[in-house]
Amino acid sequence: EGYLVNDDGLKVQGYTIESASGTQTLGTLGAINPTSLNYPPNATSEMEITMNLDAATAASGTFSSSVTVYDSLGNDLELTLTFEKTGAGTWEVTPSVASGTATDCSINPSTLVFGDDGKLTSPTGNLEISITGLKDGAADMTIGWVPDSITQYAAASSVTKLTQDGYGTGSVTGVQVGDDGVVTAIFSNGKGRDVYQLALAAFANYGGLNGVGNNLYAATQDSGEPVVGTAKTGGRGAVSPKSLEMSNVDLVTEFVNMITTQRAYQANAKVLTTSDQILQELINIKR
Repeated sequence: EGYLVNDDGLKVQGYTIESASGTQTLGTLGAINPTSLNYPPNATSEMEITMNLDAATAASGTFSSSVTVYDSLGNDLELTLTFEKTGAGTWEVTPSVASGTATDCSINPSTLVFGDDGKLTSPTGNLEISITGLKDGAADMTIGWVPDSITQYAAASSVTKLTQDGYGTGSVTGVQVGDDGVVTAIFSNGKGRDVYQLALAAFANYGGLNGVGNNLYAATQDSGEPVVGTAKTGGRGAVSPKSLEMSNVDLVTEFVNMITTQRAYQANAKVLTTSDQILQELINIKR
């Protein structure tokens, strides 16, 4: 069902974490179930490419590179940039997406000019790639591209780094718990978000708790009523994630159980021995 449970299958309780305007507040207390959550997509708005265009490329020679970008609905698009050499130190850039994906894909400005040192001289500002009329109904896209890391040296055309800031919708792939009890959901798009905070109970007299087995305790009149809150507040301790608790078995009880079991085994073995002897006597009498 997607609930966070202990070894006995009991649902772990926690507060939901509500985020608004960059501020986090604790919501209602209940069973922790992060699997129904998702992380909303983010449309690509910026990208950066570190690359070299071969200065030895003949006129009309081309080089292409592709990058995956994301629209406002979280769908991925393969954006291809084709560089065509139009003259000494001059290249024309043409962006494109798969046929039928959008009605128009353009770039402004579209001309790259390099100096005799192989460094870009024009444009001096950002390039803007526009993708409009997306067939999936997503909003039109404008992607800013900083071309500062493009060179034209006498080396093979290649891309060494390519980044963009978009991502698709993320589903929960795992959780992490901090020492403050905050449960962070890890999503398939590489993002993370604080979604719950574990609830801890404090008692006036911990020695008055009644052990009911399997590391479970029940409140009694001696322990007082539980005061529920979060880790590291109100005298409550910290959470130790990914830690294995040392054995807290009652040795006296376990020894008594072992001796009882051993005595039962010995008694059963004695019954079998006696039965075997009786059968042997019957066989001897028959003979």
